[in-house]
Amino acid sequence: MQRSIFIVSEDLVEPWDEGIKKFTVSIARALAPDHAVRVVNVDVSGLAAARNGSAAGGDSVRDLPGSRTFASMALRRAMRDARPDAVIYIPSPSDTVASILRSFALRRHCPRARVGMVALIPRRHGRP
Repeated sequence: MQRSIFIVSEDLVEPWDEGIKKFTVSIARALAPDHAVRVVNVDVSGLAAARNGSAAGGDSVRDLPGSRTFASMALRRAMRDARPDAVIYIPSPSDTVASILRSFALRRHCPRARVGMVALIPRRHGRP
């Protein structure tokens, strides 16, 4: 049985020239042969709404309206409907305190799924 994987980010708009965008698309492609993968862009700016369903090199990215906190009924509904076994969150600002809080929000939206955050830009938190 294929496992369902839900990949979430918040800046997946064209052009596909930035590292975080390229990584998100490439990880979706790598997982797709063995898993049911769904890629979602949480559109906090409202600019990507006209692009819904466009392809990133053949991969469909679904835009959902949302807020910076990921407290969005559209996101919650999409996660509930997908019933993912795993959620991969790839934050565009990397591992800030806000992105850690968004990871907790994703966990609240889908409590039975394992949630992981991939931070591509290392940062220091706490005291030096």
